[in-house]
Amino acid sequence: RFYGASAVQDTLHIQVAEPLSQRHAAVTEMLITLAWPLAILMPPCFFGTWVFVRYSLRHVLAFNEAIKARDGGDLSPIAGHDLPVEINTIAESLNDLLQRLRRALELEHAFTANSAHELRTPIATALAQVQRLKQTLPEGSNKEQTRKIEMSIQRLSRLSEKLMELAKAEGGSLLTAEPHDLISLLRLIVEQFRRSCPNAVIRLNVTDKQSYMSNMDADAFAILVQNLLDNAIKHGDQNEPVDVLFSAQGGLSIINHADVIPAETLSQLRRRFVRSTSQVEGSGLGLAIADAIVTGIGATMTIHSPAIGRPDGFEVSIDFSKI
Repeated sequence: RFYGASAVQDTLHIQVAEPLSQRHAAVTEMLITLAWPLAILMPPCFFGTWVFVRYSLRHVLAFNEAIKARDGGDLSPIAGHDLPVEINTIAESLNDLLQRLRRALELEHAFTANSAHELRTPIATALAQVQRLKQTLPEGSNKEQTRKIEMSIQRLSRLSEKLMELAKAEGGSLLTAEPHDLISLLRLIVEQFRRSCPNAVIRLNVTDKQSYMSNMDADAFAILVQNLLDNAIKHGDQNEPVDVLFSAQGGLSIINHADVIPAETLSQLRRRFVRSTSQVEGSGLGLAIADAIVTGIGATMTIHSPAIGRPDGFEVSIDFSKI
């Protein structure tokens, strides 16, 4: 690079030359001089900024964790202490939404439970009257019609009981402070089913000394197992046994022999009034009740068709170890 200048009425000329290598060396030295302080100061600055932001947002992060920790059945207000003014309005709106949703669900559960409860007496009365009428009628078309009416009322009675169980599963207290031995309860439920369904073969695969303590409500566990066993017996092969297993790790499995259910139908069976087939009498609420109870206690339920390790069958597995 060259620089020239003239002086004394252009009688003197001065010209200076600078090597580019020297200029580059000066620029490099300047960059190095500026870079090393930045390299030393930037990491602490970034870390300090991160710590300051985290500390400033600690209440927002705690509020976020409280939301994440909620399960589907807990609709109580979320505490939001010392939140920034901008976030506090969102927390208040969220709690108002949870309160309205909880009130709506409580009204729905109360309506279902009250309706089913109020229907029990008139249904029982109507059934008794029809049965008395059937005894007085001679054999013929009228008596056959009376039998059909009796069967319809019995189906309505079972549906009413299922609705009451569903209301308890979705709105009742499913956990208790005092633990219960689920395997002892399971033995009693299976024995009851053997007496009420003498033609059904139920194989209970637990040892005499085996036990599993859990805080699950005993009535809720009974409703859960009764619905699963009822489904397994109704929809299974009547000439094959229903297997009931309870592992030491808290896993309950109920397996029957039945035709394989298509995957698209299997994925819908947890919904209310969905049935795998219309050839078997039922309300379509059994798995919906079981799923509501399992969700309410924080356990997990998986269904398989065909059953694991079998070419056919239907298997329901529940893991109580996560309660």
